[in-house]
Amino acid sequence: LAELVANINACDTSKCDVYVCPSTMHIGMIYEDFTNGAKICPQNCNFKGCGAYTGEMAVDQMADMGIEWVLLGHSERRTNQGESSALVATKTKQALDAGLSVMVCVGETQFLSDARKFVGRQPRRRRPSLSRSAFGTP
Repeated sequence: LAELVANINACDTSKCDVYVCPSTMHIGMIYEDFTNGAKICPQNCNFKGCGAYTGEMAVDQMADMGIEWVLLGHSERRTNQGESSALVATKTKQALDAGLSVMVCVGETQFLSDARKFVGRQPRRRRPSLSRSAFGTP
């Protein structure tokens, strides 16, 4: 892990933004270790806030750590945990309301990518996750 952080810190990030999306258990170990502007971006958040949501990070906790970004809607969560676009929208609103920026995944699964059958799939995922009505605005 230290070698990975050192490699990222050795990169010139003056002309790009770099987001590192570690597993939850590694966030606390490295979130203050980047010296070149790279940002930590957790791979998920819960849908409510602080409370009894075992294994889930709340956006309030992320904000308290100085974390500015969260990644939501990754295809593995959609496939393996049955995460719907409506749930991604709820989580997105939760994160935005807490002042975090959100990176919403709208791409294809690895299977579809390998089969090159992903054209037209993204809009179906994107619309509910990013619609204004999902955030309570017309």
